[in-house]
Amino acid sequence: MLRIGIAGASSLGKSTLAENLSRACDATVVSQDDFYLPEAELPTLEGTTRPNLDSPNSFDHERYMRALAHRAAEGNVIGEGLYAFSSQPEFFTHRILLSAPLELTYERRQAGYENDELYRAVIASMRLMIEEQRKTADLVIELDPHVSTRD
Repeated sequence: MLRIGIAGASSLGKSTLAENLSRACDATVVSQDDFYLPEAELPTLEGTTRPNLDSPNSFDHERYMRALAHRAAEGNVIGEGLYAFSSQPEFFTHRILLSAPLELTYERRQAGYENDELYRAVIASMRLMIEEQRKTADLVIELDPHVSTRD
């Protein structure tokens, strides 16, 4: 059985890759986006009252892992999200990290944030956890900022 984890910063194509892989290997996709904590429990951006949806503390990792285990008992499964394999990397048979230069990540994630807030959120929340996931990734796909994936 395949248990694939796809992690990486916001807006880099994790969901698209997961959907394409799911068709190729007959797998169910479990998106970490479906496991955000209730709004009242979300951490906030430093110095604001706005929720930080990019924080690793924004997700119910236990519920996400239970859902993955349930789906894996039924067949191939793909877990995708910012921190898809951060809490239990050993669960996955294959771990893929999508990586891009900070400028590209920043450009793609601007929606909904003011620049200074976005900068703090991306740097503080994503970079540390994503770089940690790099250590356990089986494959790191470095995205080229000069190639558009949005056509």
